[in-house]
Amino acid sequence: MLVTSIVGIAALLGPYHLAKTAMGNGNGDGGFLPAYEDHETHRIDVRKTWGELDLKDRSEIENYLLECGRLWMPISTSHHVATEPFTTNIRGKEYTFPAGTLMLIPMIMGMLSEKFWGADTYEFNHKREKLCPYSMVFHSVGDRSHGRICPGKSLALTMLTDALIVCGKVRRSIPVRKDYLKGMDRYTRLLVEKIVPPLADAEAITDHQLSQPSGRGSQRTNTFPLGEVKFKNHKKDQSFGKNPAGSWLGLFFIRRDLIFPVEDVYKGIKDEDVPGLLYYTKLGYVVPKPNVPFLEPQSDAGLTRQAFYGLGAHRVTSVDPSKPGVPEQAVFMVDLSSMTKFDVRPGFAKYGGNAYFSADQKPVAIRDTSGMLVKPVDGFKWEMAKAMWRTSLVTLVTVVDHLYHTHFFVAAQTLRACVEGLPTEHPLRRAMHPFLMRTALINNIAGGSLLVDNSFVEHMTAFTEDALHKVATANYQKGPEWKALPKHVASKGAAIHELIKAGQLPFYHDGLELWHIYRSFYDKIIDTNESAVQSDKDLTKFWSLLVKFTQAKDLSTDLTRDGLLNALANFTFYVTAGHEQVGSVSDSMETPLHGGFRLAPDTLRVDKQSFIIGMALLALTSLRTPPLLSAFADYWQNASEKRHWRSMQTELQALSKRVDARNATRLFTVQNANPRILECSVSI
Repeated sequence: MLVTSIVGIAALLGPYHLAKTAMGNGNGDGGFLPAYEDHETHRIDVRKTWGELDLKDRSEIENYLLECGRLWMPISTSHHVATEPFTTNIRGKEYTFPAGTLMLIPMIMGMLSEKFWGADTYEFNHKREKLCPYSMVFHSVGDRSHGRICPGKSLALTMLTDALIVCGKVRRSIPVRKDYLKGMDRYTRLLVEKIVPPLADAEAITDHQLSQPSGRGSQRTNTFPLGEVKFKNHKKDQSFGKNPAGSWLGLFFIRRDLIFPVEDVYKGIKDEDVPGLLYYTKLGYVVPKPNVPFLEPQSDAGLTRQAFYGLGAHRVTSVDPSKPGVPEQAVFMVDLSSMTKFDVRPGFAKYGGNAYFSADQKPVAIRDTSGMLVKPVDGFKWEMAKAMWRTSLVTLVTVVDHLYHTHFFVAAQTLRACVEGLPTEHPLRRAMHPFLMRTALINNIAGGSLLVDNSFVEHMTAFTEDALHKVATANYQKGPEWKALPKHVASKGAAIHELIKAGQLPFYHDGLELWHIYRSFYDKIIDTNESAVQSDKDLTKFWSLLVKFTQAKDLSTDLTRDGLLNALANFTFYVTAGHEQVGSVSDSMETPLHGGFRLAPDTLRVDKQSFIIGMALLALTSLRTPPLLSAFADYWQNASEKRHWRSMQTELQALSKRVDARNATRLFTVQNANPRILECSVSI
């Protein structure tokens, strides 16, 4: 009991009090130190001194701690028991006390003695000469004592010095407070000040929230017309619930161009202002951190990273040397030149560019938006071509591959076919249900904010309103997402095949294995008899609706077991790994130098307004669906379902270990097909 009391009082409360004082926790009454009578000690802000300390000088930090303790001692008194009678003078009178008298020793009076410390006793000065030799913070006079010195002195000073160094470095990384949105339009300010902050308190979605399948037959849909196409999505989410109350009203309000017109602000942002912007606008709390940091994005190696190990990996193809204009040594390319035909608003450069790479994945040339072939020796022109290619890649992948293809071409239309074609108890519908969690809800939010006039996309990019209509018309339902993944990869050319074999195109190296795991999962659920599959009226209806809704050229109108398994594996691959590949763009726009959604002519950096709106978009995509490796224990209803799911999970976990091992030796780490970091379905 005695030891517990001593430890509780001395070992815990003492260092805790000194730490609070040294870190400016305050006296509980608005000040930082006690309000001693006739003095202004409570107005001393010790944090200013802490901020000026040399964090590499441990002795200076220890002196700072001792000065904090001098002005506000953790334990301000001690005691002494008289071993013999004694006489002392108190206010002019002699008093005699017997042996055994308990005496209080007010050490704080010694620490605040103006006779000893001088005129600046009640001021903060951690460099005063007598501090170390005469400090009584640890129940001693410096290192001198009569056996009563605190035994934990060395431990406490070491621990608190370490804490002040670590926390001091963090404090100094926090930027200066100022209006980082100064000069921005109303739309940008509204996004950052009103719409993003509540997301910081959003609760994570868990696998326990997946409801049982409901609904059957024809369903009401929302239609989002853009250009000559119509993006369709179920109004009601059968797996999770309805849109948050008021969300439609909010989306309706913010896209009114009479209230929030597109007002381009041509302002740059300094690198040193980016941390402050993210910190004080709360964007930094919400924007998802990159799975893999993207270092040196402007370098030629950065171009290789984006094309083969990053955001462009699913778009890289072999070069056809027979075509005119192919540069020497070019073996691979990521061609974004189709973007040059879409108009941009005044003050911005056109999108586009075709980046060529050698057999060893090094960039050899970029055909820029003017049609000129620019090479690494071309100085600023080369830097400009790279910057525009990076910006075009982020824009095209986000708008077309992510929004159009993954969310609507794959997820939304599969959901429609599944709900309208399969009974709620059908084994296939139940197996697909986790991969469709929140799809309708998410896509309705995406459609209402990204597929309309005066949308996020229009404000964030350089496209004109008319150009966005043409982008949709030119791309929707024309992607390769419904071609069996192995066939799609094979169509990219023999050089790509060799690249995958060598482990130098990790998204497909890992992704093809993932695709086969998904196919194996469905293979155990679908009847093994071909005629049984073709005579299953529910499967037949599901297939006919999938073909009808997607209008995919790669889906046969005739149902076969093999074609069904390929389509199911494709669907599951694209809403998990495919979604991560095209939707996880935070690494590609971490700073204005990394890239973003538009560039002004002859610049290498994204402008401030587009950077902010891009960060806001990332914030709005931060609420992820449950992990792919979730158990969904509350969902599965029978032993067979649980066995199939566990079997797939075992294979996924084994693949994750293989991916981790491969990443240890890869030129760049790639996680976009690693089951450990994937979600079970699309998030916005």
